[in-house]
Amino acid sequence: MVVSRPMKRLKRVVAEADTDSDSYSFYKFGDGDRERFQGPFRSNVRSFLESYAEGPLALKISSPPLVQRWKIGFRLDDDNICVALNVVEERVAGEEQQEEQRDLDQDQDQDLHCSHCRLAGWNGNPVCNRRYHFIIQAEAAFNTKCPCCQASFRSSSSRCKVCDYEISKETDLEEESQLALEDSSHLLHGIIHANGFGHLLRVNGREGGSQFLSGCDIMSLWDRICIMLRARKISVMDVSKKYGLEYRLLHAVQKGHPWYGNWGYEFATGSFALTFESYKTAVECLSRTPLISILSGVGKYNGQLKCTVQFYWSLSKKPIVTVQDLICFIMELLHKFHDCAVASKWPVLFSVDAPGESKWTSTEVDQVSSAMLRILQAADRSKWITWRDLKGAMPFSKDPELVDFVLKALEGKVLASRVVQCRRMFSTRTLEYRLEDIGSTAIESDNESVGSTWQSMQECVLEDLKMIYHALLQPLPAAALWHYGLGKQFADASRKLLDCKQFAKDYEAKHPIVMKDFCQIRVIAVAEILDEPKTAERPPPELLVLPQNATVADLKQEIVEAFKDVYICFKWFQVHNIPELQGREDSVNLMFLLGPESVVTVQGCFSGNVSMFRTERGDQIWTVKCSCGASEDDGELMIQCDKCQVWQHTRCVGILDTKGVPQTFICKECNEILSGTSCHSGHNMLGSSSV
Repeated sequence: MVVSRPMKRLKRVVAEADTDSDSYSFYKFGDGDRERFQGPFRSNVRSFLESYAEGPLALKISSPPLVQRWKIGFRLDDDNICVALNVVEERVAGEEQQEEQRDLDQDQDQDLHCSHCRLAGWNGNPVCNRRYHFIIQAEAAFNTKCPCCQASFRSSSSRCKVCDYEISKETDLEEESQLALEDSSHLLHGIIHANGFGHLLRVNGREGGSQFLSGCDIMSLWDRICIMLRARKISVMDVSKKYGLEYRLLHAVQKGHPWYGNWGYEFATGSFALTFESYKTAVECLSRTPLISILSGVGKYNGQLKCTVQFYWSLSKKPIVTVQDLICFIMELLHKFHDCAVASKWPVLFSVDAPGESKWTSTEVDQVSSAMLRILQAADRSKWITWRDLKGAMPFSKDPELVDFVLKALEGKVLASRVVQCRRMFSTRTLEYRLEDIGSTAIESDNESVGSTWQSMQECVLEDLKMIYHALLQPLPAAALWHYGLGKQFADASRKLLDCKQFAKDYEAKHPIVMKDFCQIRVIAVAEILDEPKTAERPPPELLVLPQNATVADLKQEIVEAFKDVYICFKWFQVHNIPELQGREDSVNLMFLLGPESVVTVQGCFSGNVSMFRTERGDQIWTVKCSCGASEDDGELMIQCDKCQVWQHTRCVGILDTKGVPQTFICKECNEILSGTSCHSGHNMLGSSSV
């Protein structure tokens, strides 16, 4: 489809904090405008584009039909760096457009139904007329080239910084308009349907290739936009990666919820019929397990793991009691290393404060401390004494916990004219001590004395995190380490957290509209389809905003127009009755009939066959009946029985060989051997996120 030159830029509303007429602050956008959009999403998004965006922009000849694009420029803290948010309106092809494309033999295979809605549990919603894609391309994609000198730059300026050539807004729009909707390199890709239900498909921060934006920066912008536009519910399939690890498992152990939970996303549905209670129980199992019980069991099989855990336990000034404490401490170290990399300075990672409150008397602590100082005094001045050797030199009568407590606070202790120096040897995962003369040039901070760099220490910590993750948190290694009791429980909990991928945020509940304009009448319209069973799902209600002088006739017209504007099938909807307004004249003012925010029901029928557009699941009926309890498609790999037509998870019906690989699939319904020719996985269409 060929589109003419772009329209003249519409009048823009610039936030108070913004002084650049061509871009907005990436980190503040939307903060002051949350109360500006008080209507439903379908109208808010239009006002949003009219107020802030440039467009509609010209599209390439090869662009898909029924698509329009807008662009909003954002600047980062450095004014020379500009990020573009593309907003693509994708109109879903109705019956006429589909026939037209078939007649023209166009190779445009647009997905009519939304697979993301099916997996989120919203497959009963009607098919919407429009979908809005919010996309930030990979940073290499928004490199601007000067037509005069071909210099690349990222700038919101209208002139080239190299040759001072004036950059026209219409320059090279053909090249600028290359935008693929399905691209795993996008830093952000979210979809919101016209009814306000949406899906966050992809977030790629620094580990995903972004040089300037972190995953938190991108998520914060997305969340502010959803709040501002009054999105209803947004789902996300959590397949995020951090340090190459499954972050939904690592972050759940660390914080008790997924990474997206930092912005209010909560458990929605679990694969294999897992419930919220199962999820919380699994989180508690992994997070609250005492380390001492793990070390006593795992130490027999994995001495390296035991040594590594003890090393971080000795580093921390706070008690590390549980698996959660250990993961939190290691992640805290990695964040400090990252902050030091940004600031280009040596990290201050460790303090010499006393390690928390003592359960021993000051006399007991002083006795052990004095004994350690005497041992160091007797040792060779040039020799470093390891944590383990110093602890082993103590009398057996001393409480081991008391000895560890004193060791953590030994650094900086003074004996005569000498002070205890401690160095952290990440290469050997141990702490070493010795006495140095006060004022000696040999006393250096932390690990600089051994020629270490914070980069090498960071690599060691990252290796340890991966080793602990693979040894303790991954289901199969965890089950292999402990053959009984805690081992199986631990492995099952890990598997459950990995099987819980679907999370969602209810924006209507978490960010309700605060009524400020009492000159408006707000009505919630509910559609009731008379010729459908009572058990059938109703379309989501629509918010209507009318002026104070609106009449019954205005309300009837607004109800019809609102549902037609959102859903394809309501083009053929015929209104029969509105019970709340029955017997009322069309000229009656609504203020005499309804309160400031009321609910009305519109009853009617469809005049034609709308089964293709009635629900996001379409007219195809799948029968899911798996031994795990699943009765709906959850996106996991499934196989269909040719005899009874029932879909079941391959994991549940597979018979494993000696290596744990499924070789044969037996239907649990009719005991037939499954051929494996009818398989599907909803996760194939999902891209990964690296935060």
